[in-house]
Amino acid sequence: MNSGMSNAREGEIKEGDFVLVNVRVADAETGRVYMTTIEEEAREAGIYSPDDLYEPMLIVVGEGRIFKRAEESMVGRRVGEEIEVELEPKDAFGEYDPDKEKIFPISRLRKAGIKDVAVGDIIRYGDERGIVRSISGGRVRIDFNHPLAGRRIRVWLRPEAILTDPAEMVRALVARYFDVPLDRVSARVDGEVAEVELPPAAYTRRDAFVRKIRVMSAVMRWLKDLKRVRFVEEFEVPEEEAEVSEREEGAGEVEAEASSEAASEEA
Repeated sequence: MNSGMSNAREGEIKEGDFVLVNVRVADAETGRVYMTTIEEEAREAGIYSPDDLYEPMLIVVGEGRIFKRAEESMVGRRVGEEIEVELEPKDAFGEYDPDKEKIFPISRLRKAGIKDVAVGDIIRYGDERGIVRSISGGRVRIDFNHPLAGRRIRVWLRPEAILTDPAEMVRALVARYFDVPLDRVSARVDGEVAEVELPPAAYTRRDAFVRKIRVMSAVMRWLKDLKRVRFVEEFEVPEEEAEVSEREEGAGEVEAEASSEAASEEA
């Protein structure tokens, strides 16, 4: 694992620990992989996406970030141990709900910017994601149930590191809430103040402020010794633009001097 972190500890995992974990979620009956944090597995399963991050995810044990039973299964285990938990639908993505299947006129979807739909397409309508189940008579039936709703799932976990350094813990929280690679974030702690340097991919997001609030909420909950988080955003002016600006300023000065001389001659 190449996370660029330090000061990880050994020993058993306990409640409240910050743990970097590789995770895989699969259908317990078919074995089909639905989600994984390992790029090679994603490619083999045909679910790779360049938009997804493939690195161990941060789990604060007891937080409820993933399935409760899966989180609980890590307590007492050690870094490097492989853990497998099989979950019933009620402990995973819930039972299948027929009421989450909805029918829309194609014209309504087009007005929402959704065009050329086909059976099997995964689309986003409003705040929901669904799969197109059928198209008939100008109407589209969309299933907004989770793809694994009503299914037993198998969760595989392998803890990779237990973080203990407050700076590393803050760094991991920032990477999580901004959806950026851990090695793109740097952080340091000085007394009660944490300073985080954000990469452009983080601070240029439209909802960057909301994400900062989420980081702050997590810090308040889990790192009570910290009283302040300072976010640093660095903007670098390209050399070409700087040269253009200097030329424009120079041209402005020449024009001003020429205007001044002309005014003097007229006088």
